[in-house]
Amino acid sequence: GNWRCVAVGGCCRTSPATIRAIRSALLSNRPLLPIGQSEEESGDPWFEWQPVTSFLAPRAVQDSSTARDTSEQAKSRKIQHRGRCHCGAVRFLLDAPPELVVWDCNCSICMMKRNTHFIVHEADFHIEAGREFMNEYTFNTGVARHLFCRICGVCPFYRPRSNPLDWAVTVQCLEPGTVTGLDVKQFDGSNWEECVEASGIQELSSFPCRL
Repeated sequence: GNWRCVAVGGCCRTSPATIRAIRSALLSNRPLLPIGQSEEESGDPWFEWQPVTSFLAPRAVQDSSTARDTSEQAKSRKIQHRGRCHCGAVRFLLDAPPELVVWDCNCSICMMKRNTHFIVHEADFHIEAGREFMNEYTFNTGVARHLFCRICGVCPFYRPRSNPLDWAVTVQCLEPGTVTGLDVKQFDGSNWEECVEASGIQELSSFPCRL
């Protein structure tokens, strides 16, 4: 389908300091570290190969008599999670349970960017920094708004077609330590219309709707 790429909030320019950092990294053949980070601080879990579950916080040892109650409480209790794009220009925080329901989608764009995301309500999501570094990409129906950092190209979150009033957050972009479990569900995005009703993903919206 037709596609377009625009800058969020209109045209925006990269700051001179950012341009110098990018140019320096390219000329010296060194990886570009997150903004504000020194080489001494580069021992970052994002830059080491790890499986998707490696950032899970260790589970506390539970007494068997209270494990069920604790598990039920964990499903509804929200805590604060933080995340960012690869270069660190875009940062965000959100409130969500420590155990997350995440969706592994096989639509054309999710397959290419290997997207595994979870739904966050609008009221529980906040962009801390980097709006000026974000571009938007739309295609096909134009309902989904795929946002990405124009420095590193990573899509840490976007407005999904299934839940357009809320956010889909890339679980791998969360800081390690706050997520204790993942319930991975398959979403057949290659057959979107047939799958969306059966999956129940729209019921996770702040204001459930049908598209």
